[in-house]
Formats: sequence, structure tokens, C-alpha cells
Amino acid sequence: MSERRSVSIRVDERARVPFAMIGVLLLVSSIGVVATLETRPEPTVDDDSAVALDRTVAASQTAVRAAAVDATENAARSPVTQPDPNSTVGAAIADREDDPLDAYLALLIYLETEQRLEHTGQDLGGETSTTASLPSVEPTTESVEAALDRVEIATPSEHGVENGTLRVSVEDVAFEAEQGGTTVADRQEDLTVTIASTLHELHEHTAEYESRLNTGIFDEGASYDGFGRRLAARLYPVSYLKIAHKYRNPDDFENVTPNDHTEVLANHAAFSVQESTFGTTDPHGERTMRGAWACMGADIGEELLDTDQSADDSYDAEQLCEDLEYVYGDHEGELPDAPTLTELAEDEIVDSEFTEETVELPVDELADLAYFDVVGEEFDWDEEDPMTDEAFEDIEEVDSEDTPDSLDTLIDTASGEIPGVVDSVYRASVRAEDEIETSGDLPSAEPPDRVAEGNWTEVYDDRKTIVNSSDTTVNSRTLWRDDTTQSRPLYSYEITLTNEYEQTRTWERKVEAANGTDGNTTYGTDGNATTNRTESVTSTDRSTKRFEVVVEIDGRHSHGAAVDAAGYDPEIEYAFRSGGSTRPGPDRQRVGNFEAVPESAVEEVFNTGADPETVVDRLEQRVQPDEVFDSEQLVSMLDYEDDSWLDVTVEPDDDDALEAWLEAETDDVRRDVKAEVGPLEVERHELITADNSPIKGYVDELRQAQDDIVFEGEPDGYENAPAKARAELRLAYIESLIDAIEAVGDSHEDLRDGIEDNIADQLGEDATAVNNVLDTSLGIGQDALNGDIEENAGALDSSPLTEEMGFDVRGAPTYLSIEPVERDEVAAVRPAGAAPLDTAGTTHAPMTARYGNWIGYPGIPVIPFPSFWYASFSVWDVEVSGEYARFEVSAADGAPDSPAGTTYIREDRSVHLELDGERTRIGSVEPIRFDSRTVIVGVVPGGSPGVGDTGSFFNCTGAWDNTGPGVDFDENEGDCNGTPGTDQARDGK
Repeated sequence: MSERRSVSIRVDERARVPFAMIGVLLLVSSIGVVATLETRPEPTVDDDSAVALDRTVAASQTAVRAAAVDATENAARSPVTQPDPNSTVGAAIADREDDPLDAYLALLIYLETEQRLEHTGQDLGGETSTTASLPSVEPTTESVEAALDRVEIATPSEHGVENGTLRVSVEDVAFEAEQGGTTVADRQEDLTVTIASTLHELHEHTAEYESRLNTGIFDEGASYDGFGRRLAARLYPVSYLKIAHKYRNPDDFENVTPNDHTEVLANHAAFSVQESTFGTTDPHGERTMRGAWACMGADIGEELLDTDQSADDSYDAEQLCEDLEYVYGDHEGELPDAPTLTELAEDEIVDSEFTEETVELPVDELADLAYFDVVGEEFDWDEEDPMTDEAFEDIEEVDSEDTPDSLDTLIDTASGEIPGVVDSVYRASVRAEDEIETSGDLPSAEPPDRVAEGNWTEVYDDRKTIVNSSDTTVNSRTLWRDDTTQSRPLYSYEITLTNEYEQTRTWERKVEAANGTDGNTTYGTDGNATTNRTESVTSTDRSTKRFEVVVEIDGRHSHGAAVDAAGYDPEIEYAFRSGGSTRPGPDRQRVGNFEAVPESAVEEVFNTGADPETVVDRLEQRVQPDEVFDSEQLVSMLDYEDDSWLDVTVEPDDDDALEAWLEAETDDVRRDVKAEVGPLEVERHELITADNSPIKGYVDELRQAQDDIVFEGEPDGYENAPAKARAELRLAYIESLIDAIEAVGDSHEDLRDGIEDNIADQLGEDATAVNNVLDTSLGIGQDALNGDIEENAGALDSSPLTEEMGFDVRGAPTYLSIEPVERDEVAAVRPAGAAPLDTAGTTHAPMTARYGNWIGYPGIPVIPFPSFWYASFSVWDVEVSGEYARFEVSAADGAPDSPAGTTYIREDRSVHLELDGERTRIGSVEPIRFDSRTVIVGVVPGGSPGVGDTGSFFNCTGAWDNTGPGVDFDENEGDCNGTPGTDQARDGK
């Protein structure tokens, strides 16, 4: 083919071409056309089948791209979230491991591609043509599964796929070339395209939005992304504003968390979740919230304006307007922007006593309780203390059975420690330990040699061991003056006995005569005996044996004293003798030490009335030398108790004077404790959230100050018995005080755990994610009141195939009210499962709410002990359910395939497809619905009953637990499941 030559045509500045030039052009053109027609060869048909198929493949690639674009748009408008397992197609989709949307999109791509391939074949002239095809999908599970197996979709979550794009592969597309009705070439190819699509970003962000809406206060770690914590962050400041007024005026705000106020705050929280998820909110949201804020503010203002203006602590109008300026607007009447979290927190309450970082817990009341316990008197309670009244008695019903010491025992029982202190100090015992030594042996007479040669028999009855002579001595030593230890030797008695023994032994034999002259039979062996006779021999031995028994008597005093068990030096300088300058009472009379112990020791050990000096003669008299052949016999004669401590009686000379002095000393130590210990500073929230009662912090402080309190200085032993009794008394006071602290602390912990368990029982599965409901909830409240919560906006990432993308969010209704809406109010309202064009009307419940004030008026003192009413708290459980009739999110990506962008729609509707001429159900699209739960812990200082609700302690909206279309309010009336008590209400407020 000849090469075309270009011709340049000049155009003047006014864009006009001269007529002469036009004539020349026409002439040349006509000549050229004739020449061309005359010289063109006859047309021929390109019958290269491979080239023809390549062209068809290229056209099919374009068809797949267009099919994928259309399929993503259709899938976004009806994103199947719940496949129907009872339909053939739905069952096939449900069996896939993928997200139902991916399987549904794959089926749409397949069907769109199948239709478009019908138009990608080419007719090359003559009898040659090409086709591209996929197997048709029949309305059977097997056919649908086969179609799904041919489509692969790679989303941005997979490697190599950019955000805002999808990579689609359609496998085994059949291509065929025919000529004259005969196949001349065929092949199968996989066609892969990458398209710009925000479908999955829209789907994932919407799913994330729904997930965050369904996140309760206990469902997430330390994050504030979920609706539950964001609602709590709004409920806390508003609730504390009301609680602050209830503290001053208990009749204000019968309900702290009414449902109509929760509605406003819940919508504000939902819009904030939209902002954090999509980077934007419904464009009508701000406008709807302005009116809601004004309405809620007017409601709050009406309550506040009913406050007794004559009260000193009531709000004046100026203060009220400053507190609620965001509600009423400025003096020109223009409504300001809706308040931020920080603005909500910047209420008068933040600087009030309710959120002070620390609170002081003085030890005085506990010190008094320990005093009365030690002296054995009934505690003089303040009759005007409200906790000694019925309110305190009711608290005990909250305690679990695990409280170690009941409050009744702590309050009503005074043990009286002073007699026990005297007994533990004025106490002594003695013990004897002996050492026995012997020397020498008893005599042992040996048989003569001749006895061994003959038939001799010992006469045992004649064997004798006797004492020929003896010498007995008893020596004593006094030892207790040589030592000052608590347990020491008192006396030593040495008994010595020396015996001279003699032993005699006799042997006998019979002698028979051989011949007798008297005619009688004779016996003998020597041949000389003339008559029978008995012969005997004797052996004698003498020896000296010495016995020595040493009896040492030990004595000890005040060995039961608690100060000893505490590890202090137990020694008393003047113990077993009189002395010492410590004397009780103003007259400083002598009350004695342990002077009686030495004499009593001898009496107890030797069981005799003799004194330590005369007992020597008594012991000597007990020794009977003629009867002593071994040491046991001597010990038995001495008759003493050994190896066990024997109590001896010791008493003060003037018991009454000593106890009176110790009672006065109890008052002194009480005064010292109040002056030197505390007050204990704790963070107010710890009174509710700490695992261990903060008041138990006094235990460590008392232990650290114990030396100074008990000994008024460093412990270095005691001068005399009264000095040790004083230390024992002071330690007994500290132990009683610690017992009181731990009993109150245990009751505090028990109360808290009981409430915690009660809350956990009420929350059920909603509380399983956390170990400490009160701590978690109050921590969120602190963050909210301190303005420490940051709510960040979300964003949609772009890619090289898309321009900068942004979301457009629209909910229907925009504002979820607790009042029902109709079709004429919200166009998206339709019956459940209805098609978008269905004109049938119905009633739609956008939001339902309920609250329970589990601890109503007057709340519970966090330390359940009279005069320890430093704070009270109450707990509100707020539940919210919501459902959009329609929720759509759009993303304009700027791609040429879809310049208007993609709109993703979630609404309650069924999804169908036509397969092989048959309309088949695929499944359904579920609307955005949510349930969330929030717990509010309210804390106020003690002294006022105003913290809990005074109206209905439990309340739910008319359609509670039933959101969405078709709610019958009359049918649901009174169905307020989960009511913790008999006091419930249903009024929608």
C-alpha cells in the first residue's frame, strides 16, 4: 500500500481559507480518488485463524473489564451479607470460605462476563467467524459452584493489589474459529483485568462501623474506638452534672440517665464513630444534633430551675447559663456548635469535690474504736451519723458471706484487753532439769575355785548386798541474781550419796558315805564319810559407789507477752526482785514484779512448802541410803518434777491500781496515734476501684510507727514488770486498731466485690471481657471528665489508579430517635425484606434504650462504716439498640470506569438473580443494627443521700429490644426483659 502524504493547510488569523485554495483542493482530491480506485487490488479475506482468535481474545478482555465494573456496582447496591442456605444459589455461596460478598461478586462477574462474551465474536467475511463463551449457569448448586470456581478476585488485602482496585481473573474462557461450519482453531484462556473499585473499602469500613457500634464498654482494651466507650464518654459529664446537683438537692433529677437524654448522647456518639471510621459524618447530622442538644438542655434546665433558690448551694441564673450555654446559645439566640468531649468535661463539676484527686481519711474514728475495744466499753457512736441509722443496717445486706469479721461484731463487741494484758505480763513458770552421774559398781562376789570342780549349787536366798556405811550431802547455789534474761537459772541443788556395799554368796553340795557301820546306807565320794551330809562355801565382796544428782531450776517470766512474739527484747531489769521507777498512777504506788517466783519455783519443783534455803535439809531427809542401789531409786526419793514447765502464780500487788493506770495509758496512746498517724490520702476513685481497700494503707503506716508508739522511742528492754505491761498495752492497742482497720477494709472490699458481682451478674456476657467492671467503667469516666479522650477521624487510602478518594455517608434516618418513624417521615422505611421500590408503609423503630439504677437512692457508702462516709457511689446500666432503615456510603474515586463513584447500601432486603430464565433467591442484605451497653459509676462525697435515682430505678422505651421495621408498640408494651427489681417503668423517656 502506498504511503499517504500529508498536506499542510495554512489558516489565517481569522480562521478563513481562500476560495482559490478550496478549488485547487477539490481538483486534486478528485484526481486522487480516481487514481486510487483504478489502482486498488481486489479485496481479499484474512483467513489466518490465529490472528482472528487473538483479536477476539482482546475484545473479550475488554468485556471482562466492563463486566467486572458493572458487577461491583451491582454488588455494592445489594451486598449480600446473609446467603440463604435453603436456596440452591445461596447454599453454594454459603459454602465458600470467602466473605459472602466476594462469592456473590464472583457470581455477578461470571454472569456479566457470560452475557458480554456473546458480543465479542467476529465475522471475518465469507464463512469465517470467531466466538468466545463461558458455560451457562443453571439454577443448581453444582452449576453455581462450577461458575464460582472459574472466577478469582484479589482484593486490596492481598499482596500486589493496590488500594481502591480489584484484580479479577475469569478462567477457562473458550475461544473458537469456524470456517464453513467447521472448527479450524480453538483454545481456552484465563482473562485477568485490574479495575478501579472502592467496593471492598466501602464494605470493610461499613462492617467496621457496624462492629464499632456493637462494641460495648467492656468489649475493648484501652481504645475508645467503640460506641460503648464513646457513649460513656458523653454520659459521664452529663450524668455528673446531675449527680452534683443531686448531692446538693436530692430531689433534683429523679433519673440521672433517662432514655431521652441517652438518645441524644448516643446519636452524638454514633456520629463520632462515623467520623472515626469514614473520616466524615452524615451531612445532615450536625443539623439534627443542634435541635437534640437544645431539647435535652431545656429538659435539664427545667429541672435546675426548679431548685430551691433560697438554698445557699443552689444555682443562680448566671451560673446556670454558663453551665448550659451550649444548650441555650448566647444572648442573641444563635445555637452554637454541638459540644466536644472536652467542652462536656469543662463543667463546674470538674473543679468540684466530686473529682478531686485525693481525699483524706483520718484515723481518729478508728483510733476511738480501738480505745473502746481495749478498755472494754461500748463505742459512743454519734447518734446523728446517718450511717448508724437504718441506712447502715441496710448496707450489711449487701455483704457477702466471706467477710471475716462482721460489722456487727466490730461495732457491738468490746473485748476488754486490759485484764489480758496484765495476765500475759504477770505470768511465770519454772522447770527442773537434772544431770545424774554415778561412779563405782555394786560388789560382785566370785565363786571359789573348788566350786568350779564339784557339784556345787548357789543358794540364792542367801545372796545379800547390804550398805555397810554411807555419806549423804546436799549443796545449793542461788543463780537468778547473776542474769537478767527472761528465762534463766534460779537455783542449783547437788545431792551426793556415797555407799559402801558388801555382797555375800553361798554355794552348797551333798556328801554321801560309801560304807556305814550302823547298817545304814551311807553316801559320799571321799570314801571317808560314814554318814550323808551337806557341805557349803561362802564368798564375800565389798565396793564403794557414788551417786550425784544435780537439779537445776529454771524460771521465766512474761513469756506469753505479745511484745515478745513481736520480736522485741524480752528482758526486764528488775524481774525476780523489787525495783524500777515505773510505777502506776498518780500516787506511783508499787505493784510488784516477779519476786515470788524463786520461792514458788522450789515449792513447785520439789512439791514442798520449804523455802530455797531449808529445802536442803528436806532433800537430805528424803535420801534413804540403805535403799539406794541405783540412780533411779535416788531420783525417786528426791521426788521432783523435771523436763516440763510448771506455771507459778504471780500477781501484781495492787491489781486495781495497775489496771486503772493501764486504762489511762490507753487514752494516752490513742492521743499519740491521732497525733502521729495519718491522715491517709488516697485517690477518690481508689475507694471504688482498688482491689485492696485503701484504708488498709494505715496498717503499714502503723507498723512503721510501732516502735515509737509502743516504747516512745527505741525498744531496749524494760525496767520492771509495769514497764513491760505498759508496752504490752500499747501494742495491744495497735493490734486492736489494726484489727479495726482490716475489719473495715474487709467490709469495704466485701461490699465492693458484692457490688462488682452484682453488676457482673446483671451484665452477664457483656462483662466477661474484663476482670474489674467498676475499675474499667470509672477509669473511662475519669478520662472523660478530664478531657483525655481523643477521637480520631478515619480515611480512605487512594491508589495509583484512583484520585484522592473520600467517603459520603448517609443514614436513614440520619438521627436515630427512640420514637418510631413512618414512611412519610423517612422515605427509606419499608417492611422487612421489601424491595427498594416497594411503596408499602410500616412503622420503624430506629433506637430503643433502657437503664437500670442498680443502687438507687441513697447509693452505697464506699466504706461501709459509721463516720467513714467519705464517699457514696451508685451504678447505672445503660443499654442502647439501634437500626438504620438504610445506610449508604459512597466513594467517588475519579476512575474513568465509574466517574460517579460507587455507592454501598445496607438495608433490610432480599436479593434475587435470574438464572436460566428462573428468578432465584440468593440471600439477604442485613441493615446496620447494633446493641451496646455502658455502665456509669457515680461517686459523691459522703454526708448526703443524693446520688441514686429517686424516680423509677428501671426504665425502658416502648419498643425495647425490638428495633427496625414492623414493631408493634402495643404488643411490646410491658415487655421489659431483664428488670432487676419490681420497680420498672416504660414511658419512652
